[in-house]
Amino acid sequence: MRLLALLALAAPGVALAGSGSVALTDGFGLTFYVNDDITYSTTSSASGAASEASFSTSIAASTAEGGSTAMGLGDAYDGYNALYVNDVSFNQNGASTLECGDRQVVYGVQAIGTLEVTRKVYVPEADGFIRWMNVVTNVGGAAESVVVRSYGNLGSDSDTQLMASSSGDATVDTSDDWAVSMASFSGYYSYDPRLAHVWQNALGAVRADSVSLADYDDSHAWQHSFTLAAGETAIVLYYGAGTGFVTDAQDMAEYVSDLPVSAVACMTDGEFAQVVNFGVDCSSLSDSCSEGSFDVATGTCVASPINEGGSCDDGTTCTVDDVCGAGTCGGAPAPETVGDGVDADCDGVVNCYADADQDGFRTEGTVASSTTGCTGAGEALASVPSGDCDDANNEAYPGATEALDDGVDQDCDGEDSVTEEDTDTDIEDTDTDTEDTDTDTEDTDTEDTDTDEIVDEAGCGCSAPGAPQGSALALAFAVSLLARRRRN
Repeated sequence: MRLLALLALAAPGVALAGSGSVALTDGFGLTFYVNDDITYSTTSSASGAASEASFSTSIAASTAEGGSTAMGLGDAYDGYNALYVNDVSFNQNGASTLECGDRQVVYGVQAIGTLEVTRKVYVPEADGFIRWMNVVTNVGGAAESVVVRSYGNLGSDSDTQLMASSSGDATVDTSDDWAVSMASFSGYYSYDPRLAHVWQNALGAVRADSVSLADYDDSHAWQHSFTLAAGETAIVLYYGAGTGFVTDAQDMAEYVSDLPVSAVACMTDGEFAQVVNFGVDCSSLSDSCSEGSFDVATGTCVASPINEGGSCDDGTTCTVDDVCGAGTCGGAPAPETVGDGVDADCDGVVNCYADADQDGFRTEGTVASSTTGCTGAGEALASVPSGDCDDANNEAYPGATEALDDGVDQDCDGEDSVTEEDTDTDIEDTDTDTEDTDTDTEDTDTEDTDTDEIVDEAGCGCSAPGAPQGSALALAFAVSLLARRRRN
């Protein structure tokens, strides 16, 4: 039914006590009338429930023939998203307050057993929906089972018609995350807004275990059950929206399910972390040094550092001794082996042995190369033979043919070729002199023998006393010569 008297009394952004006393208009012109300080127990008018939603001016709306016409749409709700926790209605909790530029209604805390329950209801100024944050904290000393249930009544009454759901059909069950409904056409027109109902998304940790929304039935209900540890807080989110076309309502349901930045506005990061029935996948930013999380201020995933100073693996062989720092895994450059042709530290430079003259023999000196392989000009691998004694001369290397008398050590044996040839010549000369000496010695021995025989025949076996030995030899030689003449 239409609450015309209530609409006339309520003013946007002004808090009044009673049913539908807080009026907040979204960016599409739909005004939501939210209950404040309900002091009696009802099934659909609990604190924070929307007693009604209507457009204050005419908007384009669909017609039965598939066209559109400008008309005023209202009577969206007759009490929508009333909160029950463990079958206790959320009401009689005092007057509400406003925050976030008077766009969010904050309710007092209500004790339900060992649970403390509160609500926040938000309507954006520049977007088209309403959001309920249902906050439950376990203040007891043990784990507590919690059932959060939303219940309400639609303005479409028995003319309620389901138009779409997240699973692609026009029926609703626990596999769905949202649905779209409207009041069926009466002739050419339908006078109620086309409504989007969103109670979870696919990434929420807790899914609804009961959903009720059907054709010809003006009631709705969705329920989430979970366990809260002692001191733990959980938040269950619900969204609603109203438009002039079913397709627009469907688009809005999909839009808020993806949690754009407007859908989490006026929430803190801590509050979003406590949401159990909606989620955002930020796992792509998580690794050994960082953790991906949803940033409500930007509506995007961000990475926060973890494991600071701890060991990690940055996934590259370019570094060793990797540790986490400021959310990044990194380490010292990997050590390089000279002459293996591998840029181990990935700095774009390879350390090679030098073969400047490119004669196939390297030195122990090194050169930096910008290409891998150590096969460029002047470069050599460790497998290339070493020992080049003159890397500026490609004719000087171990095993090269020596050129005589050029003063160059071609075969790198440490000796000059000139010095080796002179030494051989001296040795040959020395041998020749030795042979001459031997010949002279033989001649002398023969003569001495003959002389001795002649002296013996003469009867003189020794030299004259005091005579020089040389004189005696001369005398003996003369006597021998005279004897030969006589024979002749």
